[in-house]
Amino acid sequence: MLLPQLALFFSPKAYYYLSMRRLCLVGVFLFALGLFLPVCIFSQEQGVPSTIPELLRRPLRGEAPRYPRDMVIGELGQGTAPEGAWRYAQGIAAYLVGSVSGISGRDRDILREYFPVMESFEPRRYNLGGGRTEVDGSVSFLVRFIGREQWIAGELYLYLDEGNWRLDEIVLEELRTMEEGRGGYTYDFSPYERFF
Repeated sequence: MLLPQLALFFSPKAYYYLSMRRLCLVGVFLFALGLFLPVCIFSQEQGVPSTIPELLRRPLRGEAPRYPRDMVIGELGQGTAPEGAWRYAQGIAAYLVGSVSGISGRDRDILREYFPVMESFEPRRYNLGGGRTEVDGSVSFLVRFIGREQWIAGELYLYLDEGNWRLDEIVLEELRTMEEGRGGYTYDFSPYERFF
């Protein structure tokens, strides 16, 4: 604004010099701003409140792992069941899906009666969770077998026999379609689902 008016009093060379000087001053100002502005901006770690509480971001020492939830049977994971029972229940569920074969002979005979049900909808995977120890010392796990278009939920019961876990029985509900499973979710989000 001022430079065009000054151009009337100065030669073109002087006008060029003043405009270049102005351009250099703007460049120096922007360079200095680029150097010092990042120092003035605070990171989230320096006092800006976070929407996720610190207790959820870092697991505490000895804290139980957070498992996701199945929309029908609830939280997945070992629950309060012993480790050996948890591993054996996983083996039984995997055997019924058809991905493993290392089940004892007596338990294999019990599982054969469930083959017709499993073959009717061909489960591809299973969700196992809700393990708990019953009053009589047996252990139960909630289980859900999921096929392409249908699923079935139930409960798997184990008991300890001479130091080894054995299958007592499996109680299965009726087959359901995938649409029926979507309507049964209670929206009781765990911290795992909400933030991760």
